[in-house]
Amino acid sequence: MAGTGSEPFPGTFLNPKRIDTNLSKEVLDLLVEYYRNAYGKDFAALSDIHAAPSAIPVLPKVKNAYGRLKIGSEVFGSMYSKRHVTSAKILSQFLHDNTKDTYPGIVQFYFEHIIHFPKVL
Repeated sequence: MAGTGSEPFPGTFLNPKRIDTNLSKEVLDLLVEYYRNAYGKDFAALSDIHAAPSAIPVLPKVKNAYGRLKIGSEVFGSMYSKRHVTSAKILSQFLHDNTKDTYPGIVQFYFEHIIHFPKVL
């Protein structure tokens, strides 16, 4: 029996929008690392799958990339939406061994990505 699913997202993506675009190698590697941490499984970029043939492949193509994100009544921009760069500035907090570190950054863009998990028998 095959299954599909998705995780609900509380916001709405806003234009500008790019359809079927490829991620840079740097962003793809970060996405692979995210999937490993989020799901506790072995993932590999499609271009690196030969080094880990049992890993779940992560394709470099994203379904859609967006310049802005709306959550509730607040709109967050990105570098891709040049008119909204001011609202693209963020502070990210990371927890590690009971230590909380905060890092400033700028959102490059928002995207929808699809991952295909292997069928479970």
